[in-house]
Amino acid sequence: MIPIVRPVTLDEVIWISSRLRPEDAAEVLAASGEKPEDILPITTMECREAYTMRWEVGGDPVVIFGVGDDYLLKDWGVVWLLATVDINKGIKAFAREVPHWLNGWMTRRYPAGLHNLVDTRNKSHLRWLRRMNFQLGETIEQNGVDFQHFTYRRTDVRSSNNC
Repeated sequence: MIPIVRPVTLDEVIWISSRLRPEDAAEVLAASGEKPEDILPITTMECREAYTMRWEVGGDPVVIFGVGDDYLLKDWGVVWLLATVDINKGIKAFAREVPHWLNGWMTRRYPAGLHNLVDTRNKSHLRWLRRMNFQLGETIEQNGVDFQHFTYRRTDVRSSNNC
């Protein structure tokens, strides 16, 4: 299976925001204080780069991901990803794609690395971050929920052949 990736459209953001995995929807709500269908159309369309991934031509998007500029930390990008339950149908193909995107963003735009926060209740995200060689850092409370900082730096990049 070869994932199909293309720049996100507003219609896709609206569609996928109402079909997120429950843990992804809970994370968006905890981070922003707003429902995914209210906040994602605004934040996604403001990102420097945002994409959808699907498993077949003409199929529904199963993943939405992207990167934005960190305006406080020079040369750092803020990376993010949300998915529907259908991510599980192509999880191995998806995992092979991840290093390509991370490495590309760091090479083209964010030489210091990529980072963000993850809801500590979201065990699937934490497992995935570890599997993809992200470094987990300090825990920060936001809106009454614990979030863990994660980073991905040049030295963390793995070849897609190693996934």
